[in-house]
Amino acid sequence: MKKFKQFIFLGSVFVTVFLLGACDTKDDDTFNVYGDVVFMKKKIDDQVVNAVAFYAYANRSIASATVTLPNSGGNVELAPFGSSTYTYLVEPANSDYSTEMPVEGNYLFSITDSKGENIEVSDEQESDNLSFITLDSLDFNESNVWLYLEWNEVSGADSYVVKLLDSSGNVVFNGYSSDADVPEYYVSYYYTTGVWSSAPVKGQTYTLSIQCNKYDADATDEDYVYNIQEVSVYEQQIVWQLD
Repeated sequence: MKKFKQFIFLGSVFVTVFLLGACDTKDDDTFNVYGDVVFMKKKIDDQVVNAVAFYAYANRSIASATVTLPNSGGNVELAPFGSSTYTYLVEPANSDYSTEMPVEGNYLFSITDSKGENIEVSDEQESDNLSFITLDSLDFNESNVWLYLEWNEVSGADSYVVKLLDSSGNVVFNGYSSDADVPEYYVSYYYTTGVWSSAPVKGQTYTLSIQCNKYDADATDEDYVYNIQEVSVYEQQIVWQLD
């Protein structure tokens, strides 16, 4: 099993966005880009549904990014990630998920920087039908002031990420990733196990999200954050029980 360093998953509720140092955001003589297609899977109303996310990363400001789908499936125009023009993406909303499997094959990215230079890169994508985690333990420990989580190891997984979402779907906690052979986590506002955007409130209901990630077979320690193959997301409603 590959060993990858810890990092934080940023971005929306279900999808993985990375703003890390592998693509230096300073202009360089050489225009470097990454294109990543991520197959997504989760349950909506107890039904397994699928979608696709697209990411383009560069070491220069991006002016445009387009993905040509396999089998003459058309094109997808990517948009900037917030105020950053070094990451362009399209992430699926709930309405984009369906029971159909994502299309396997070669996805072609065409990325143009602010100077007009264009590079094409491809991502050959397939599905390994990554399973969901099964939560074995959920325990609020008032003495240690943490929420302890434990789940089963998922075959083929490379890492897990724990998140908490508020009632509006905003991510309030982004956990550091844990390796595939460490299927447990401590969520605490008092210890550094991740990043909080707001303090948890005792008695308030949150969505617990445990994201299971599989990297591309050729991913390395240097580029794995840009080479996600597949993601499955387990969700459960919880009431926060710590002060």
